[in-house]
Amino acid sequence: MSAGLLSFADKNWLTPDYDAVSEIDSISECAKNLGFAAPAKKPQNTKINLSLSDAVCHLYSDKVAQIEAEIAKYTDVDFYEPTSYISEIKFFLEIYSLLQRATHIGVPHCIAKLSQTPQYIAKELYDVSLLAKNCESIVPNDADFTENEPFCFLLGANGGGKTTYLRALGVNLIFFLAGCPVFAKEAEIYPFDIVLSHFPRDERFDNTGRLDEERRRTEEMLKAAQDKIAFLLFNETFSGTDDKRGFDLLTDTVAKIAESKHFGLYVTHFHEVMSLDYPVLSAEVDLSDANKRTFRIVRSKGSASSYASDILKKYRLDKDSLAARRCGHGN
Repeated sequence: MSAGLLSFADKNWLTPDYDAVSEIDSISECAKNLGFAAPAKKPQNTKINLSLSDAVCHLYSDKVAQIEAEIAKYTDVDFYEPTSYISEIKFFLEIYSLLQRATHIGVPHCIAKLSQTPQYIAKELYDVSLLAKNCESIVPNDADFTENEPFCFLLGANGGGKTTYLRALGVNLIFFLAGCPVFAKEAEIYPFDIVLSHFPRDERFDNTGRLDEERRRTEEMLKAAQDKIAFLLFNETFSGTDDKRGFDLLTDTVAKIAESKHFGLYVTHFHEVMSLDYPVLSAEVDLSDANKRTFRIVRSKGSASSYASDILKKYRLDKDSLAARRCGHGN
């Protein structure tokens, strides 16, 4: 048996260093070599005699006190605080994974410049939620919301990318407010006090109709945004009623938004908004290619024709449907 060196609290002690193989193991090995069957080992629980433990602590009270003092350094550690950040850590890991996926298909990201004045400006803004649908090609669009023109309408043909653009604005703004990169080539954004959105719900309404539910939710949005610099997003709000009533509710809502100087975007099919004193964006279509959707959002009032084309086709009043009727191939 040799001796080993144990260092603790700047003190060194000689300790016995037993061989790796015990005497019992050696005897068992010899018996095995002689042809004797070795008995099966039974696990044994070794318990420390409390009287012996107390005696050792008494004999080496100074050393035990040093050990207790060292252990006490860690007994007051607050393990709750580190674990309270688990959800935040998971969130940023998910963001990191999303950044990798976006980079893989060529979608850029950047750290948005912090604007000192209320505005939301971005070049080539992407809706990365489309990655969840395994979209390999995402069309970017610009955002330009300033104090001079804080609120816009968006018109356009169905399936032209209006909701996608609305979602791109909201998702990237949330990322910015969370301290994350935004999915754009470059951006300069103000830290708005609150971001609110209204999307029609595909659900049954308890004791109320869709219109009443939309009015209630819109009122709640405006109340929550009161006395704040807010960014508001509306997707076809009040479209579930007749055009006249829906447009009246729209103009009333937008008047309150303008009075409070909120920012935002309102997607609608009410072309009467062209008569209002607000910028109008449109989902561009390729008129030379059967109104093919380009998913580009441009500042233009030329989207009325593409939307009208959709309406005519829906009711089979478009050129092809009428021609088929004349030939006796339609009803």
